[in-house]
Amino acid sequence: MGRGIAPHVEYVLSINKTKKYITLSVENNGMGPAIIKSLKIEGVCYEQKYEEEIHKKLFSKLNKILKPNCDFYSIGLQGFYPEYSLSPNKSCDVITINWDQVDEIDNYKIKAVLETINMELTYGDSFGNVEAPIMWTE
Repeated sequence: MGRGIAPHVEYVLSINKTKKYITLSVENNGMGPAIIKSLKIEGVCYEQKYEEEIHKKLFSKLNKILKPNCDFYSIGLQGFYPEYSLSPNKSCDVITINWDQVDEIDNYKIKAVLETINMELTYGDSFGNVEAPIMWTE
């Protein structure tokens, strides 16, 4: 974007094995606000009317990894609607996966969960300049 007040958005991963959740967030480490243009999860543009479709796609993928070891898990989505503004030095959760089981999920399962999620975020600055989409990669 080339301006001194440009946003810089990155994905951030948090894993809490004690409380048993994984959170994928986006964080604006730039100087200006990031205007979220679109968020795609599993190839579907995030809008409230498509939330159920996204949940189904994520559950289908994660069942293969988590179901054998978990009695229950849930997926929480925090959607970004067009023109959502993410202030500098702020973050917002996108996906939270909680699980309930006696044993911990090992690092290999966590890695497998993260590798199966497809996310693409497009954002711009307050001047209307748009960055190339950023993809979630573990």
